[in-house]
Amino acid sequence: MSTLAKIIWIFLTIQWTLILAAEAQNVHFDFPSSDDDDDIELLGDTHLSESGQGIELTKSRLHDNFNWSVGWAVYKRPVEIWSKSSGALASFQSYFQFKLYRGTQTKMDYYADGLAFFMAPLGSQPPQNGSGMWLGLFNSTTNGKSSTQKVAIEFDTFRNTIIDKFFGVNPHDPDDNHVGLDINNITSVKTVSLSQRLNSDQSWEVWIDYDGQLKRLQVFMAQNRSNFTSPRPQHPTLTYSLNLSDFLPEKVTIGFSASTGLSNQMHNLISWNFSSQNSWNHDKGRLSVIIISLVVVFGAVVAVILTISAAFHKLNNKKRVLLDIDLNNPDTNVLKSDGVLESVDEDKSPNRSPRVYSYDELSRATASFSQDLLLGQGGFGRVYKGSLEDGEIVAVKRIYQNSQEGLKQYESEIATIDNLSHPNLVPLWGWCHDRNGELLLVYQYMSNGSLDKYLFAGEARIRPLSWNERFSIVCNLASVLHHLHVESSPRILHRDIKSSNIMLDCNFVARLGDFGLARLMEHDNTSRYTKPGGTMGYIAPECFQTLRASSESDVFSFGAVALEIACGRPAFDRDLTFCNMSLVNWVWSLHEMGHILDAADKLLDKERDGAQIERLMLVGLWCSIHDYRQRPRMQLVLEALKFEAEVPMLPCRIPGEPH
Repeated sequence: MSTLAKIIWIFLTIQWTLILAAEAQNVHFDFPSSDDDDDIELLGDTHLSESGQGIELTKSRLHDNFNWSVGWAVYKRPVEIWSKSSGALASFQSYFQFKLYRGTQTKMDYYADGLAFFMAPLGSQPPQNGSGMWLGLFNSTTNGKSSTQKVAIEFDTFRNTIIDKFFGVNPHDPDDNHVGLDINNITSVKTVSLSQRLNSDQSWEVWIDYDGQLKRLQVFMAQNRSNFTSPRPQHPTLTYSLNLSDFLPEKVTIGFSASTGLSNQMHNLISWNFSSQNSWNHDKGRLSVIIISLVVVFGAVVAVILTISAAFHKLNNKKRVLLDIDLNNPDTNVLKSDGVLESVDEDKSPNRSPRVYSYDELSRATASFSQDLLLGQGGFGRVYKGSLEDGEIVAVKRIYQNSQEGLKQYESEIATIDNLSHPNLVPLWGWCHDRNGELLLVYQYMSNGSLDKYLFAGEARIRPLSWNERFSIVCNLASVLHHLHVESSPRILHRDIKSSNIMLDCNFVARLGDFGLARLMEHDNTSRYTKPGGTMGYIAPECFQTLRASSESDVFSFGAVALEIACGRPAFDRDLTFCNMSLVNWVWSLHEMGHILDAADKLLDKERDGAQIERLMLVGLWCSIHDYRQRPRMQLVLEALKFEAEVPMLPCRIPGEPH
């Protein structure tokens, strides 16, 4: 990183740390995409899914007996939902996906019992004797007590009428398939029966919206029957007027609970996104920003004056490769004999040193961050298309405000990309951190968008990719990963390789972007962390046990992308329920039967080269072997793709997979 960038980073970190300490910040996190080291805590019987797909809230097939089980998954930081001084309530939105499905056959052929999203006092723990009908929320002692202070949305799959009478509780379940609002009591204040089964082979998507001004809670639900996030339904499943300050303390713990009883089922939390907004710290935060900014600016001016000349000299001499090839000069693009597109004649490409942009400049470029210019959004922020005053088209990432995870991503992007130069990277052109807390990153615009839009966007697929384009893209990706793992100094782990982070320029040359989760390699080619970073379907299985990222875990993610390119299916595919929704597992199963080409994208049939496609899928399986020690280095991957090296004989079953 340049000296100037280091100075900016240090002062920015000081400023944000002090601001966040001065006020209760809004909350935003995204599981499993976020990389907050301590965001989710697993309590009771909750554990990471053995398939790598999210969290199991209760005991699973790994246990001898998973009846009478209780588990919680909670966000570890406090969430402030109302202010005692002003009486104002925060607003929040919680989006999550879950799946309830059969465990084992029991004497009673029922599914039981369900899960719930809840809010409770800080420090709350799963209650003793809270299994079965209590959903891990209450027990016979705490149920119905105002001191319990719990509000929950339950997704109930067992009708407890008989057991309710036995325990002296009024029968409250309308049926064995409903959503309900619980306030300090397992007897819901409102229930709504559902026409579609909660415990089916399909996953469910839920949006919980709480409007602090209107004091209104709404729950929207949709059964997911595709590979992509569903649009939120127009009409809520459940609506209730609720003043949370009447039942909860100012700061709460949020999370999920689930339980089983005599009967059982699997309670799988696939993903969880949460955002809250409050207004009572706005003025205090503004004052903190002004005071701290004056102090920071005073110190920064002295340091910048001393270093700016040397810094800009270094930056101006740094070689930058133009990624979007000039359409008016076709000689700058060649197709090599092995089918790989490359940018050539780099000396003719204009140098663009990274610089600091003003907020006003980027606001004008994006028409005040107009929705019409929105290119996409993720767990850390939104990306907009922009046009600078010099006519250059850029992509501007606007980090979510008051997000600790977003701040970490902002720092990581500057620390890693600014020091890299490779023709298959999306270049960072600059950044902006404004007095009002705005964090913005500016990249070269990739005119053809992200790879996933061409592979499996269903009816929204932009257009199919030809075999030559696909082969070129996978070689481009292998080349840049070899550079990150071996050639760059320092060496870097990307940790979030997926098709949506692979951008395509105007000539469909692949550019790897989004280094928000990237980490520097340690001497043993790994990087420590405390939970798996990345996205479901691309995370290597050992990451859930070792809690370390490595070059081999990046290779696993590459293998998943290689299979996506060959098969035209996403790595986390809800149509593949019989394979734990894993594309990798599905292709392994076809390989076991000797029918691996059955997995190939049918759109390639007209130009199908069976040998090349099979080679790509075999390389993808080679990279996704469960034993990370058997995975290849990226240089060997490139050689195997070009038939310059052989793929070793692969076993029929996934090596390292339990039988």
